[in-house]
Amino acid sequence: MTTLSYHYAAQLKLHLLSEGVSFDSTFLEHFERDFERMEKRRAYNDSDERQLDRTLRIPQEMYISNVVVAVNYKQHSPWQLVYHDNSYRLVGEDGTDVEITFPKRPRFFEHVTPNGIRCDQIANLYGGSSLAFFTPGTCYYFNDEHECRFCSLKPNRSAQRLFLHTISPELASSVLKIARCLLCAGRTLFSLKNSTVQDPLRKDPANCPPVATVFPCWGAYHYPHLLGHFYEPW
Repeated sequence: MTTLSYHYAAQLKLHLLSEGVSFDSTFLEHFERDFERMEKRRAYNDSDERQLDRTLRIPQEMYISNVVVAVNYKQHSPWQLVYHDNSYRLVGEDGTDVEITFPKRPRFFEHVTPNGIRCDQIANLYGGSSLAFFTPGTCYYFNDEHECRFCSLKPNRSAQRLFLHTISPELASSVLKIARCLLCAGRTLFSLKNSTVQDPLRKDPANCPPVATVFPCWGAYHYPHLLGHFYEPW
């Protein structure tokens, strides 16, 4: 794939974030069967236009060169994802035609925690590198009906049953341990409130301790958003 300049990739990202993207039928047909690529899972909100069929398998993000770009559907966008010549491509009404790729679907999703719950019901992965837990699956502004008017969290979480509404520290620790033990040579384990934890066991992942031994006071309600930055393809 031809490497684009970061400046050009960043320009395309700005366009896509403001104008969205649509899909042609060939793209949808191929991505539906491409189980190595990460699909959109809507763990938190839903930024796609209502016209989109939510049963379609579409990407969550894409890579333009090495720049991560969110994929948000807009029916009349001047940008479209297509599949031709055995590659995924982004085309634009201005003549743009560039090859794109997608983050890999992480292997740990199919694994089951000691509680009998699949990891993909507990965590989500963004951009191929950020591990996220959302708990509880609501916002305190909902309590007095003062939620943001543009917020899609409530209807989105009400419409799906994949993700657990509340995630305990024990469940999150189980997922982290499984993910870490599948990681062969990571450098940075995860970041929490601007504090980066270096993984001292990266050369021996079989001996990974649960995250509770690193953060014994960590709790689901104290840190509703725990993002991890992983440098391996899971």
